[in-house]
Amino acid sequence: LTALLAPLLLKGLYVDDFIYRYTNTRLLGFSQVLANDSLVYAVLLALLYVSYLPKMPLWLAAVLRLSAVAVFLLYLVDYLVIVNFNTHLVLGDAIKYAAYSYKYIQQIHGLNHAVLVAIALILLVLLSAFVFSRYKISDWRRQKVLLATMALLPLLSGFTDNDRYAHA
Repeated sequence: LTALLAPLLLKGLYVDDFIYRYTNTRLLGFSQVLANDSLVYAVLLALLYVSYLPKMPLWLAAVLRLSAVAVFLLYLVDYLVIVNFNTHLVLGDAIKYAAYSYKYIQQIHGLNHAVLVAIALILLVLLSAFVFSRYKISDWRRQKVLLATMALLPLLSGFTDNDRYAHA
């Protein structure tokens, strides 16, 4: 769960620090990131939770988990775009710069082609193990915190204040 929440927390801290440097107001950016991005995380957690239900067929669970991974990766890329370019991920820019992104990653991180292929293969193996895992939820008592979080996240979106949010 910590790895799942890392991009949300990092984005919140980054935006909060950015806004703090100019306004001298703490937690304004963090709270707005939580409010604006809570629906994304509600969908992500719901996809994962439903995919682990006991009577879920493996093929449908795999589709739900792949969907969750796609949502997570898009959110992660959005965070990286904010940190590197101080803007959100926009479909037009993604199409425009997609061909250059591989070369950009190589230049910025000093990685050669072999290292990037090795990283991609390792991630593919881990992703396959995650998507096709046969684990199912067996103890409903341990799910209370997750279910409460999934129920509260959509409510947070009611606290958006896009007039004051720097990254809306």
